Amino acid sequence: VRARARLAGLIPWVAVQAPRSRPGAAPGARRSDASSRVLALLALLLCGLLAPTAAANSRDLKWRTLQTEHFFIHYYAGSEAAAERAARVLERAHARLSVGLGHSPYLRTHVVMTDNTDAANGSATVFSYPHIEANVTAPDSLSVLEAYDNWLDVLLSHEYTHIVHNDTIHGLPRAVNAILGFGVLGRIWPPNNLQPRWMIEGLAVYEESRLTSVGRRRSTQFDMMLRMAVLEQGFLSLDRISAPANIFPHTTSVYLYGLHFVHYIGTRYGHDKVREISHRNGRAAIPYSINRAVQEVLGVDFVQLYKEFELDAVRRFQAQARAVRARGVREGKRLTFSTASEASSFSRHPIWSPDDQYIYFYGDDGHSNPGIRRIPARGGRIREGLGVGRQGMTLDVERVLEVQTAATPNFVPGSGDMVFEQVNAHDLRYTWNELYLWRPDDPGALNARQNPSEVEALTAGLRARDPHVAPDGRTVAFVRNDPAQSRLAFLDLHTRAVTEVAPFERMQQVYSPRFSPDGRKV
Repeated sequence: VRARARLAGLIPWVAVQAPRSRPGAAPGARRSDASSRVLALLALLLCGLLAPTAAANSRDLKWRTLQTEHFFIHYYAGSEAAAERAARVLERAHARLSVGLGHSPYLRTHVVMTDNTDAANGSATVFSYPHIEANVTAPDSLSVLEAYDNWLDVLLSHEYTHIVHNDTIHGLPRAVNAILGFGVLGRIWPPNNLQPRWMIEGLAVYEESRLTSVGRRRSTQFDMMLRMAVLEQGFLSLDRISAPANIFPHTTSVYLYGLHFVHYIGTRYGHDKVREISHRNGRAAIPYSINRAVQEVLGVDFVQLYKEFELDAVRRFQAQARAVRARGVREGKRLTFSTASEASSFSRHPIWSPDDQYIYFYGDDGHSNPGIRRIPARGGRIREGLGVGRQGMTLDVERVLEVQTAATPNFVPGSGDMVFEQVNAHDLRYTWNELYLWRPDDPGALNARQNPSEVEALTAGLRARDPHVAPDGRTVAFVRNDPAQSRLAFLDLHTRAVTEVAPFERMQQVYSPRFSPDGRKV
C-alpha cells in the first residue's frame, strides 16, 4: 500500500478526479464525464501495475521505515541493527559521492532491505524514482563479492553509486525529464544508463573500493582473474566486455574489466576526469555517444584508451609473474576438463573419499544436470577428437548425486554417508540453504541415475551451509545464516538437536567451519 501511495504521489494525473455531471447537462457532457472516469480508472490501474508490492513475499512480515536526510530505509521488524548500519553507510556514501561525482540526487532514495534469499546481491535504478533493493545476506566464501570489510558497506556504496551516476542529467535530457518524467520527481531518460555495462558497473566497483577499506579493487580473486587473462594471452577485447562474455569469467567480465579500466582512467588521468565523463555523458542527447564524451574530456576515444589500459595491465601482471617464477613455482596436476562455454561451468568444493581413491566435488559441466561428482584421485582420461562437440572433456567423472546448487559435500566418518547443503524453497516463500544427509543404497552403483539412493533433510528453516562432520561422526559444524549476519552452529546427527553459538559481535560473518583433527576445536 505504501509503495502504491508513493507511486501515486509521483504521478500527479492519477489523483485527478473526474468532474461530476451537472443536472440537466447535455448528453455530450455526460459522455465526456464518462470518458474522464474511464481514463481515471485506467490511470489507477496503470499505477497498480507499475507499483512494487512492499511485502509481496510474505503477509506476516512487519515492515518498518527509517528516514534519514537523504534516504527512506524500509526493513523487516527485527532487522533494526542492519537498518541503522545501512543508514550510517548510506549517509557517508552520499557525503563522499556527492563531492566525488559532483552530483546530489534531488529526491530521497528508497532502500528496500530484503532477506528472503541466501544469495547476496542488490540492484539500483532511478526509473522512475531512485530506489535500491538490497539482499542483506552476505556472500559465500567463494563468491566474487567476498572482498569486503562489512557487507552492507560494500553493497550499499556500490548501489548508491549507480543512483548518483544515473541521476546525473543535464541539458536536453533534463528538460525532457522535467516535461515527461512526472514533473521534477521522475526519471524516464537517464543518459548515463545507456553507457556500456563495463562503464556502469566498473564505476560502481571502483567507487565501492574507494569508499571502503576493501572492495573488489583489492580482491586477490579479481587480481587472479585478470592476471591469468594476461599470462594466457586471453585478455578480452573492448567489444567482448560490452556484453556478458561467453568465456570465463562470463558475467563477471563487465565488473572485472570495467573496474580495472575505470581505475586506470582515475589513476592515469585523475579522478576528476571520471567525474567529468559522467557529467558530459549526462547531457548527451544522442544515445551511446560515449566516444564523443571521453574525447572531449581526455582527448582520446575509448578504443585508444582501452589499448593503453591493456598495455598497462600486461606490464603490471607480467612483472608479478616474473617475481613469482624467481621464487620458484609449485604447481599441481589438473584433474577435470570441460568444453562448456556456459556461465555455470565450474568445479568446486573437492574432498577426498574415505579410502583416498576418489576425489568428490561439486561440478557443473554445462552439458548435464549439475551435482556432486567423483573422479579417480590419479585423474581421468581425456576425450580425443577434432576439437568439436565434447572433445577435450574428462571421461572418468562419475555422477553421484544431482544437486542444483554449489553443495559442500562432507563424508560421515565410518560410513559412506555424506552431509551437504542445497537451496530449497522454505514455506513456499524463501529460497534458503538447508542441510541434507545422503545414504548410498548400493556402494557398487554410485550413479545419480541408476541409484537415486536416499536423501534426508537434516534442517528446516535454519538457513544452514558449509557443513563439516566431526572426526567421531556424531556432530556437524555449520554456518547458520541470519539477517545481515551469520553464526556458528552444531547439529547432533543422532538426535538432530541444534546448538547455536551466540554472535561474538554485531553484524558478524562466519565462514567454512572446520573441526581440528582431534575434534576438540573448530
